Amino acid sequence: MLLDRHRGMPGRRRLLDVLARLPDGVELLASALEVLGAQELVGLGAPPFVVQYTVRGPSGERIKRVDIAWPELRIVLEFDGAAYHDLTEARVEDERVRARLRALGWRVVVVRRADLGGHLLADLVRDLRRAA
Repeated sequence: MLLDRHRGMPGRRRLLDVLARLPDGVELLASALEVLGAQELVGLGAPPFVVQYTVRGPSGERIKRVDIAWPELRIVLEFDGAAYHDLTEARVEDERVRARLRALGWRVVVVRRADLGGHLLADLVRDLRRAA
């Protein structure tokens, strides 16, 4: 591991603390935004979540693999980075799939880079704690 080779690296202990609090499967996250969002959730004390969860429809068909989910609460969290999700076609497809998720009873929370450090994830964690 890179951190093993750099034991005297400034900030190493803090980084190890953060890594220890991240959920299983964090290596499956596909972007820096997803990693930062997961880190913020952990820092806010979010209940355990599933990374890259596949939501299935009533007959078992795959609806979408979402970034983060609390399946027992039927809540999904999607991180929309500008590089992909700002494209018109991507936005249309995102909304089509999210409407289907909502119709199946899932709460869909969309997070953009500007939302990190704001109230959106803090409010979500508060809601999750109430529901748990």
